[in-house]
Amino acid sequence: MTHKRSEKETRYLREIVGADGTKVHYFNPASPEDARAYRERRRANQLAEMRQATGTKPRRQRSAQERAAAQVKEMRKAAGGAGK
Repeated sequence: MTHKRSEKETRYLREIVGADGTKVHYFNPASPEDARAYRERRRANQLAEMRQATGTKPRRQRSAQERAAAQVKEMRKAAGGAGK
């Protein structure tokens, strides 16, 4: 038994892929970089929706340099404050 596309499915796929099929589809990206970009955007959108639903604000991501500086600060504090 074959599935006949509804008008909504046809219109949605035409918007994504294009009438002539030139634009790549979500499930068949042109390259791994495109697939990675799709996944990242999807995750970001999902995260934004969850934050909006819960009312939380995003935390600022610390750089590796900031994390290392905080770790050194904690080590110095544990060592008795040497080399402030």
